[in-house]
Amino acid sequence: MDLSRFEEMKRYVGFTDEDLRLLRGHAASVRPHFPAVVDDFYARILASPPLRSLIADEAQVMRLKQTLARWLEEVFSADFGEAHLALRKRIGRMHVRIGLAPSFVIAAMDVIRRHLATALASGNASIDARMALQKALDL
Repeated sequence: MDLSRFEEMKRYVGFTDEDLRLLRGHAASVRPHFPAVVDDFYARILASPPLRSLIADEAQVMRLKQTLARWLEEVFSADFGEAHLALRKRIGRMHVRIGLAPSFVIAAMDVIRRHLATALASGNASIDARMALQKALDL
């Protein structure tokens, strides 16, 4: 996917500068939840035989946890421009390279989505902020 298609996707879902502002405004309140998101995410992977088979060792799990923590941070701080897209593409290519079924990617995003939505709700985020998160994760 190139940047022009990504920009079209943002228009399609209605992702705006206001969404960026809302996400950035909630970064500090959501950030303390990131370790629990990361731990649950990888606990589920390690408990699933088909997914566990894609992990080489504990060192890889630690690296992947760090990558997910950075990814979560970017959901609430990135500009959703070219650098953001490049990282997403690199992650997507890795998923293809290791043979990760798209259905697991969708299921994994649901795990993340529920955690982050709960974190936003616990901070009494507006419906607009919650919708900004949904659009960001869909992108």
